[in-house]
Amino acid sequence: MIVKQVLELRGVTFEFNRARLDPNALGILDGVARAFPGQPSLRAEIAGHTDSIGGDAANLVLSQKRADAVRDYLISKGASSSQLVARGYGRSKPLISPERSDEDRERNRRVEFNVIAGN
Repeated sequence: MIVKQVLELRGVTFEFNRARLDPNALGILDGVARAFPGQPSLRAEIAGHTDSIGGDAANLVLSQKRADAVRDYLISKGASSSQLVARGYGRSKPLISPERSDEDRERNRRVEFNVIAGN
C-alpha cells in the first residue's frame, strides 16, 4: 500500500440520513478486509462524508457513525482495531459542489479509505 493514498470505497454508499451498510457495501468491504491480516503494519483512516442537506453538527455525527460502521465491519472480518481509525468529516469535503441532483448528493454520501502507514 502507498502511504497517503486515498481510495474512495465506491459502492459503499448510504441512504439519506442512515449509517447502515447495505449488502452491496458488505461485499466491497469483504474485499478490503482481506488486506489487513497479511499486512500488520497497514494503518488506515476510514473517512465518512455526508451530503449538504442538514446542519453541520448533525452531519458530523452522521458521518462519524458511517465511518464507525465501516470500521466495525472491517474489524469483524479480521482487521485489528489498532489498524483503523474512523473519522467523520460531515459535509466539509464534498466531491461535487454544488450538489444539483439526488445523484450528486448520493456521491457525496461516501466513505474513503486513507492509507496512513503500510509496508
